[in-house]
Amino acid sequence: MTLLPGSMNKKIAEKQLEAKRIEDAQLRQLEDPNYRGDSDLREVRAFKEAAAEIYGGGGSSSSSSSKGRLALGGKGGAKGKPKATTHHVAVYDPRLARYYMVWPLDKTPLLCVTCP
Repeated sequence: MTLLPGSMNKKIAEKQLEAKRIEDAQLRQLEDPNYRGDSDLREVRAFKEAAAEIYGGGGSSSSSSSKGRLALGGKGGAKGKPKATTHHVAVYDPRLARYYMVWPLDKTPLLCVTCP
């Protein structure tokens, strides 16, 4: 293999150009208002899975994952066990608690929910 004059400069220039392309692509992503990073996507997926499981959107249902859930409206059933929940019943779940905000008003509470 013989090196031609300027071949090393050409290889260096190609590497620099590729690095510049990657940097420009990352900047374009960050400028996009709909861009979400990996951590945001993980949070959205966790929210969607928890909401689907609780409210009946086709999420996985297992008895161990319902731990900590309680139907709003108190306890019911025998021996103080929580009521069985269905998709149309309001449910408190610790996985979604960070998205709730409640303001008690005079007659009714105001509930605010944010979706990631």
